[in-house]
Amino acid sequence: MHTIRGRTAGTAAVVAFLAGGCGAADAGEGEPAPWDEISDYSFTLEYFDGKCGGTSRGAWSLTVHDDETTDVRPLNAPARTSTWPEGAPTLKELYMEALDLTRGSSYDVVRIKYEDRQYDRRPTSFYYLDRGSGGSEGCETFTDFRPLGAISN
Repeated sequence: MHTIRGRTAGTAAVVAFLAGGCGAADAGEGEPAPWDEISDYSFTLEYFDGKCGGTSRGAWSLTVHDDETTDVRPLNAPARTSTWPEGAPTLKELYMEALDLTRGSSYDVVRIKYEDRQYDRRPTSFYYLDRGSGGSEGCETFTDFRPLGAISN
């Protein structure tokens, strides 16, 4: 079984996200809450060797309740043979790790892409490149984000 270093391969140790979510009730009437205020949601996480869309190192459907990952479903063969020693990450944890690497990182390139349409500038991918001696290049994508109240059964 493949163990994923820390929570994400190639990124720093997990940084706990400080802001808890209050849910959609805090948003203006008829407006969705900003993504980082939603504490119950699901999303798809996929790791790639190299650029986004390259060779998949694993894809999972993750469900988060009260800002804790409660369900992990592997979506491809690499995911079925991988584990997280500290438990699967939340989107907020992955985003905080990516933000930390953009500040004073030893990586040559660190790039976060966002979606500005719904849920207030939600991150959709994180790309990193280290051209050094033990260089690494990878990408993490965060897709299919849905507040749990919006998921139809």
